[in-house]
Amino acid sequence: MIKRNSYLNKVVLSLTKLYLRSRKARFVNLSRIKLPHNREIEFIVYTSDNDFLLGQATVTGAIIVHEKCLGTQELLSYVVAHEDAHKRSWYSYLAIPLIIVFWFYGLFAVGTSLLYLGAMIATGDYSILTLFFSMLVIGSVTIAVGCSYSWFIEYKADSKAIRTLGIDVVLHAREEMERFTKVPLTWRIIARMTHPPFSCTKRIYQFFNKSPS
Repeated sequence: MIKRNSYLNKVVLSLTKLYLRSRKARFVNLSRIKLPHNREIEFIVYTSDNDFLLGQATVTGAIIVHEKCLGTQELLSYVVAHEDAHKRSWYSYLAIPLIIVFWFYGLFAVGTSLLYLGAMIATGDYSILTLFFSMLVIGSVTIAVGCSYSWFIEYKADSKAIRTLGIDVVLHAREEMERFTKVPLTWRIIARMTHPPFSCTKRIYQFFNKSPS
């Protein structure tokens, strides 16, 4: 790992520190790592006692990495490469607002369908059965669209990390992630809704990047 003068300007650094404080996390230092193909990437190291994220490309254009990643070179390389892929993809910055919008309207539609269901049970009037199914389908599809968009950008980031580091390095890094992160059930559910299983990512990547025979 390399530490030198920062490329980040003071505004970006200050905004990122404010963002970390909003998550009850603490700034540690600035660092750099050289990835294959002589790519040197700067990132911010942070620490937190109750944070389940290992890294993130922030809206300020900075990459933040949890200090627990520093102990393993493969894990650090993977997290930085993955987040750098997000940082270089404009559509990644749309993920959070789009997911919030899709999930909000999806959950609103599903909630409305449950109200229709309750009304049917309470009154015995099944004339609104079509409305119940319509709102349930619309809500489910809307939530699924939000999840699909998130899966797409996470797949793109992982595929770029695989191209940069190689599949073996990424596999080892993913094993380290499983060992480091003790994630509560609620976060595991959210993570599955927003991130595809790596086994799925690996199969899709290998399908579209088959070596010529």
